[in-house]
Amino acid sequence: MGAGRSKSGFPRTETKSRHEQAISLFSAEELSEIKLVFQRICSTSGNSETEKTAFHEQDLKRYIAGRVPDKITSKLFSILCKNGESQSVSSEDFIIAVADLTKGMVEQQVHVLYTLVVEEDRTFTLSSFREVLHVFLGCYDAILRSTQVNWKAADTAAITVFVDMMMQDLQDGDIESAIDLCNWLLNKPLIQNILTDIMHYCLLIQHSAVKPCVFVFIGGSQCFLFTLSPSMAIFESSSINDHYMYLNMDQETLPNGLGMGGQFGYFGFWLDQDFGKGHSKSHPKCTTYDSPQLSATEQFTVDVLEVWAVGEIPKVNTEEDDDQSGSILDKNPEAKALLDIIGKERKSEGLREDPEADIPEVHQLPPL
Repeated sequence: MGAGRSKSGFPRTETKSRHEQAISLFSAEELSEIKLVFQRICSTSGNSETEKTAFHEQDLKRYIAGRVPDKITSKLFSILCKNGESQSVSSEDFIIAVADLTKGMVEQQVHVLYTLVVEEDRTFTLSSFREVLHVFLGCYDAILRSTQVNWKAADTAAITVFVDMMMQDLQDGDIESAIDLCNWLLNKPLIQNILTDIMHYCLLIQHSAVKPCVFVFIGGSQCFLFTLSPSMAIFESSSINDHYMYLNMDQETLPNGLGMGGQFGYFGFWLDQDFGKGHSKSHPKCTTYDSPQLSATEQFTVDVLEVWAVGEIPKVNTEEDDDQSGSILDKNPEAKALLDIIGKERKSEGLREDPEADIPEVHQLPPL
């Protein structure tokens, strides 16, 4: 019984291990909030006196009522109960879903979006995609109106224009799987962030204290990638996003290694913490540096690694430097002055060595 694959093409691990991983992503406060939302969904049937262990499709529809159409809610319920493998959603299933939506990698979030778009025959059409995006943006606009004082409501025509702008480079047949949708979103970080917020706030925990996981990238527009073969080329910042550099070690829930440009799992240049392997996934270009794939194959193994530093050469202490550095008794004049002020005798003063002596003298401690 190993890990299988979901209908969208992404690997799916066993529920127990996924549940444990999901719990580790949340603080105690966040877990408490998620459990409270779960009970709210369960209690929509009217029986709130006892704590329930699962909810059904009608419970979810009553909880989300007015935010998204029933058609999308039914698809969401199918996702929550493991693509129809169960007729109800347990607390464990719910925690896993919230983790995927709010703190998961782009692959998990895309799996949810892809499942919401595809038809019953598992085909992905641009018309269905446009419909889902239109519904989500309408929900997002409603949320902003209720939470932002100065937010001006967007009309249906404005939302339609925005959706058309988002999809202007898509043609029928461009997206045939969740992996295709993932690759498309990775080249559109703004749209990716909007969709993440929409799924977070609209579908499950609209007023929750659970915050999306923030992945910290460092560096600035002076960063660049380069290649020496087959010819020398330098790839500077494209200003599309600020994913210049990423570094992480020994974490269970985040990629461990050094990355530059792109997104998790799709870096322009990546060295894994398990030294010796890496990848360069830039199809057609890395969004951060506008660079192509830098290696002959996406996945590569390291032959030689050179580390360079820019700046003055650091001074290396020698025995001669140590000899000229003076006595350790002179290292902290402030402390000596403080002892003089409060009238404390310095017991070590009589142990000062003769700087001209080849062999230090043997001293007797003064009587106490």
